[in-house]
Amino acid sequence: MLTFLRKIRRRLLTENKFSNYFLYAFGEIVLVVIGILIALQINNWNEKNTEKNINKIYLESLVSELVSNTQLLRASLFQTQKDMKISNYYLTYFNQKNTEKVKDSSITNMIQGLGNILTYNPTQSTIDDLINSGSLKSLKNEELKKRILEIKFVYEGYKQLAAEYRKNTDSHLFPYLIKHANTTKITDSLSFLKIPKISTNSSKKAFVNNNKFNNILFTLQVVNTRNEHQFKSWIKYLNDLTRDIEKHLKDD
Repeated sequence: MLTFLRKIRRRLLTENKFSNYFLYAFGEIVLVVIGILIALQINNWNEKNTEKNINKIYLESLVSELVSNTQLLRASLFQTQKDMKISNYYLTYFNQKNTEKVKDSSITNMIQGLGNILTYNPTQSTIDDLINSGSLKSLKNEELKKRILEIKFVYEGYKQLAAEYRKNTDSHLFPYLIKHANTTKITDSLSFLKIPKISTNSSKKAFVNNNKFNNILFTLQVVNTRNEHQFKSWIKYLNDLTRDIEKHLKDD
């Protein structure tokens, strides 16, 4: 098109038709401007398309991260519920009227089962990259953006609960067990350590109808009940968010 206009321009200049030349020159300028605008529009479209593709990759990776963390959180919930059943069982078992029925082996079994360490360590690489890269800002769905940002509060909340649980067991349960129970008996399941067995029994008085130990188990039960409720809430939150991100990716 530009080549064609240049030929016309030369002919008009040769024929001294300046008014017509001006008209064609103006048309040539308009075409150049239109070409520039089209190029800019294509460039903007390419940038938006690239940004959209980057966001898609981040969100797909985030879905995988959420699924993995939800599974780990379920494991912590299972661990907590197991702890609750054990402490509830021994609160009843150790407070029966006929103390002769309480066997030394039951104390050993309790030691092996109580005070499981919460080992859930959430993976946060994708959510951190998504926030730090600024890609999350381009997400048009404001509600979804807000909920994605709140993932960090879920992970930090878990770490806080795990730390409080560990502090409780380290400060009360474990010192009490070390003082009053023969903890070497639990090494039956750790035979590879080759630790010699010690014949002394655990002190029944410290566990059977003992208010101090009852309070320790009760406190552990309260902490675990709170954790169970919170874990269920977080699992639902992550599941719902995963579903909504997948829907957004499908509809976008």
